[in-house]
Order: sequence, then C-alpha cells, then structure tokens
Amino acid sequence: MTDAASQTPSGGAAPTPPPGLPDLSAETYPFELVANYLDQTAILNMMAVPDGNSGSAAIQGSGGVTGFTASEALHRLQISQNPPTSAGVKAANAVGQIGGSWRFRWLLTPDDFVALPGKQPPSTALDASRQQRFVMLDEHFTFGDGEDGFTGFGTGRTFPMADSEPSKLIVGAAGNLMGGFGKLEGLLGQYVISGTLDSARGFTGNVIFRAWDWKKEIQTDLELPALAVVPDPDPRATYLILRAQKRDRKQKTGYHFTPDGRVDGLSSVSDLRLVDVRWSADGPDGLGSSRQIGQVVGERSSFVAFNFLDPAPGTAEQPIPYFSQNEFRLFGTDGNTVARFRADIIEGRTFTLAVPDLPGQSAIRFVGFGPIVNGSEQFEGVRGLMSDNSTVGIAPFGTSSLYVFRIDDPEGKFRAGF
Repeated sequence: MTDAASQTPSGGAAPTPPPGLPDLSAETYPFELVANYLDQTAILNMMAVPDGNSGSAAIQGSGGVTGFTASEALHRLQISQNPPTSAGVKAANAVGQIGGSWRFRWLLTPDDFVALPGKQPPSTALDASRQQRFVMLDEHFTFGDGEDGFTGFGTGRTFPMADSEPSKLIVGAAGNLMGGFGKLEGLLGQYVISGTLDSARGFTGNVIFRAWDWKKEIQTDLELPALAVVPDPDPRATYLILRAQKRDRKQKTGYHFTPDGRVDGLSSVSDLRLVDVRWSADGPDGLGSSRQIGQVVGERSSFVAFNFLDPAPGTAEQPIPYFSQNEFRLFGTDGNTVARFRADIIEGRTFTLAVPDLPGQSAIRFVGFGPIVNGSEQFEGVRGLMSDNSTVGIAPFGTSSLYVFRIDDPEGKFRAGF
C-alpha cells in the first residue's frame, strides 16, 4: 500500500482551486443534466465459477507457479440488500443461470512492474505468504450465444488466505474494456473482481462490469427472465452492494492540500443508497441490464489521492493511478448508526471520459479495489474486499459510484433469506 492510501492526509480542503485546475463547483452544464448522463450505464453483476474445462489453473515456471489460466462460466448474481436495522446489515445472495463465459491468463509480476497491454512481465514465482501483483492478459468475455462480448486488460493482487489453505488465495483486480463486439462494440467499460483463486481449478467470485451505454443498446425497461437459482459456489462469503451519489449541487467537493500547499487529491461526501442491479443474456432483446435505486441508508466520506496534472493521458493504455480512503457509515430508519468501516483502494486506475452531447464537459472513470478495515458495530473484526466502479463529473462535480463488498462470512452473519 502506498503512503497516499495508508496514511491519513495532514492537509485540508480549500474552497478555491490553484491555477491550472478546474473549479469543481462550477457548472459547465446543469448539475442534474450531468448526473443523468453519468448514470447511462449498463451493469452486469456476475458470479464467476470455473467451468471444469481447463484442468489445473496454475502456470508452472522454473521457480514454481508463475501465473494462472482458466476458463470460467459467468452466472447471473442478484444481491438483494435489506435496509439496515438495529440487527445490522443483511443481504440475500442468489446465483442464477449461466449467461456468459470468461477466459483469462494472469501472470505474477514484481511489485514495481509497469503493466501495459501485451507486455510480458519477468517470470515471478508465487509467494502465498504475502500480497503479490499480477497482470491480466488475454481477457476474453462473451455473453449469450457469443455474439456480444469484449476483450480486457488490467492488474490485480493476491492476498493470503486467513485460513491458511495452501492452494487458495484471495484476489482483487481491476480491468478495462479494450475492445467490444456485438452490443458492446464501441462502448467504454470497466470491471472489478473479488473472490478466491484455487490453483487447481481457477477463480470463484464476483465480477462487476459497467459499460457506458449512451445509446441504450443494453439498458432496458423490459422485464428480464426470472432468475433460476443454483447452489451458491461461494457460500463462505456474503456480497453487499451500495451506490454512492452526490446529494445535490449544494454538497461541495474540495481539493485536498498537503501542509506545504501541494494538491494531493479530493475530499468529498456522498449519500449511500440501496441499489438493485440485474442482467440477463436471454432477455427479449438479448443482452439486457436494468437498475433500481433505493433509499438512503448511509454516508460515505472519501479522500481520493489523484493527480489532475499527472502526465499520463488517462487512456486505456496509459491510465492515471489513484488511491483512496473511504469511511462508510450505515444507519437504520431511526438514524442511529448500525455499522462503520473503512475501505481503502490500494490499486486503482482512472480514465478520462468524454460525455456525448455535452461538449467541454469533463468526466473520469474510476475502477479499483482494496481491503475492508477498521470496522465497528456490526463490522467489528470484518475481513473482506471492496470493489469500486465509479464515474465522476468535473465542474459540476457529481458522483455515480457502485460498490460491491465481498465479506468473509462463514457463519452467515450478513446473510438474509432470498
């Protein structure tokens, strides 16, 4: 973890931007209009399970395991989260029918390796006792009958299993859509994964994919086929999902400064809302996605270490790195806090985003992951990973963030009946 992500910043937010940086509170276009455009996305919330066709997932090198390759089935995943109560936070997790497939090749890298599409890292042996970075190569996703899909690229990290299972690791990773076909042709998108990696089989866990669907090729108001529930392949974990959004134009966001006056990021506060996202590959019009936004159930305060003046252009090949500290507070209908926790993005990528029909409007895509730490109330002692899949508008500043939390929950403390 870098210093930017592991230490509380000692500077503060300032109301006026320094020269060369935009005024975050200015409105190039009305706040409500920009917020609506940021939400024109198709979301696929998936459970990936090894399909059994690829044999051992481990790639062997001279020094031992140097990577992993697998073929996966992508199931529909529905997370139905209840409003928090005095009893805490609970969600029903239902895994449905297969809607797609995923092939990947992941290679372990040195900690300082600069990952680029097509760039092979030096052979690096697995050390299951510590965190290690890996690069995601040959990522290929298809949906339905295979006419829709995309190729991807990204990076991730392994985390030692707390139960000391020698063949398994916790993994988190963030990827970017590099080229789409079918309904995904020409779209921008990103995905985040969290789950377990078994060197004998492959990856089991969540993949949350989000594409900017300006022409509404995938978004639909039509009723999707019912979920055909199958046995949960990840029963030790419970997945929660929340949406963060700026309440209104009055809720301010500021630059964050170090004591010597340098800009080191942004500070913002957002509402947390329940959200229900669903998808299907065999709907009335093929691949389809729908979403319903629910009530406010908490608040998120964030410090995002992100350099607006970074020389990287924020493209698919050269994204801008970011790290963040995020404090979450969930409350019941009486307003009393039922859970607090922090989740830090330790590996994140930022991409610039042009908004159709709004020339001159700045926006950026964030995608990253990191551990859940420092929990209290119901979250005391909780272990898990957070996936961050977000869009942010600049001048006016608006947020449309989707968080998925994979919680180690062998006793079902966070599980509700479906």
